Amino acid sequence: MPDAREHVYKKASGSDLKLWVFQPQDQARRKGKPAIIFFFGGGWRSGTPAQFEKQCEYLASRGMVAVTADYRVSSRQNTQATACVEDGKSAVRWMRQNSSRLGIDPKKIAVGGGSAGGHVAAAIGTVKGFEAEEEDLDISSKPDALVLFNPAVALADIGKRFVIPAEKKADMPAQIDRWMPKDLDAKANKKVEEAAADPAP
Repeated sequence: MPDAREHVYKKASGSDLKLWVFQPQDQARRKGKPAIIFFFGGGWRSGTPAQFEKQCEYLASRGMVAVTADYRVSSRQNTQATACVEDGKSAVRWMRQNSSRLGIDPKKIAVGGGSAGGHVAAAIGTVKGFEAEEEDLDISSKPDALVLFNPAVALADIGKRFVIPAEKKADMPAQIDRWMPKDLDAKANKKVEEAAADPAP
């Protein structure tokens, strides 16, 4: 993201978690600017902070400090959704800790996100706990506003809302093509051939 400045806001699960800060070009020296930080969607499994690059560019052009953040996901760090929320709170806390350097008002920080990122944003604003204990918890991680794009918030009955009957079964062939490694079939066939050529005594 060439228009943004990259920062590491946290180290967790062996990863440097980064965020990208877009500053209003004509107001870079002005203090006390409002800010917003976005969290990408991806089912808590995947996704990229670049998802909200265009929104950040636009809001920065309107005078806000706009940020898009990375957070841990299951495909990269093998984590659960609770880690996503913890990272989101860490990112907000980092912004407050660095509000003077960023030129933002620490009492005017909005949090946004889409889908799973919307869940992260909503949880940051409404759910207690899930704080990184090594951080300064005297600095609030609670945002001053929420901007939610199709957030995942009603999760208890998510299984009932699958529209493909096959996805309700314990045996889920509908997911095989989507999630199975492409070379698994070839590897399995090779193992079968090797076993057939060298049967056990």
